[in-house]
Amino acid sequence: MRVKLVEAILSDLKKSKRYKNLYKNIVPLWTDIPRFPAVSVLYESEHKDLSRLSGNRFYYEGIILIYLFNKQKSANSYEDVLSDFITEIYTLIKNNTYLRNNTIDCSVAEMKREGGIVHPYAIAQIKITVKYQQTV
Repeated sequence: MRVKLVEAILSDLKKSKRYKNLYKNIVPLWTDIPRFPAVSVLYESEHKDLSRLSGNRFYYEGIILIYLFNKQKSANSYEDVLSDFITEIYTLIKNNTYLRNNTIDCSVAEMKREGGIVHPYAIAQIKITVKYQQTV
């Protein structure tokens, strides 16, 4: 299930044709990314909810981190190069068919972005919480 969740998100990101580089379950150093904008989807962690065991069904709560990387058009530019992409990712998570049909809940829990420390690069982290059950 972990792999399918990440692949479902990456598939929609690829369909948008807005991202020059997509990374699956790795987070590259921003200076090693050859073209921008870029995005990384990482299934970071999960927790088995032992209080909700039911027969051979297990309930999981996972964290998926999406890292969004972009770069200013010039070293002297100070524009917002992330907000449109952040909004697009929020919408993608909300409307993704696989996530809606195969999870109990999948939603954006948190977003953080750096404030220019790594200028001319811009980086945001979007935290997705996912709950699903799996039969063994």
